[in-house]
Amino acid sequence: MTYSNTEIVNGILKDDRAIFTWLYQNVGNSIIGHVIKKGGSEEDGQEMFRIAILKTKQKLKDKAYEDKGKIEAYIFQIAKYSWLEELRSRKKISDKETSMTDKEYWIADNSKSVEEKIVQNEEVSLLDRCLKMLDEKCKELIQLHYYASMSFVDIATEMNEKPATIRKRHFDCRKRLKNLFDNVSKA
Repeated sequence: MTYSNTEIVNGILKDDRAIFTWLYQNVGNSIIGHVIKKGGSEEDGQEMFRIAILKTKQKLKDKAYEDKGKIEAYIFQIAKYSWLEELRSRKKISDKETSMTDKEYWIADNSKSVEEKIVQNEEVSLLDRCLKMLDEKCKELIQLHYYASMSFVDIATEMNEKPATIRKRHFDCRKRLKNLFDNVSKA
């Protein structure tokens, strides 16, 4: 059985169990697969599905949802972005909690020389600093494309822009990031 966008929207707003079951079977598995592919667990994927449904319901109530495509794709995009936010949150916590163990791991890692490790660590820190210097739109675009592995089409949908606009902005943002990196690394 399939439902129209209108039926799904109405079902979400009315907490229709049949609609939620259908969405879980048709979108939930994709969300879980994406989360697992990006380093999460099945439970994380289920949580992202729940979060995406709650956020979608809120957008529907606030009349912030624009019916431009399938609502299933909209829910999936919300889940992908929510997972990205969760990963960022975990990284911040992880950075604070594991600074000493990172050093221990670093010393135990024999795949690179100490010099290569130092250079790589400095470059990553420098890149992170430069990313923070970019404006919010550039920062979000680069994070969605590289950290969340989203395509330009998906990012365009997420940002309510045309894919061509996103490609152009991506090119400009990368250029700015590279210039920042070059200038900061020379200083």
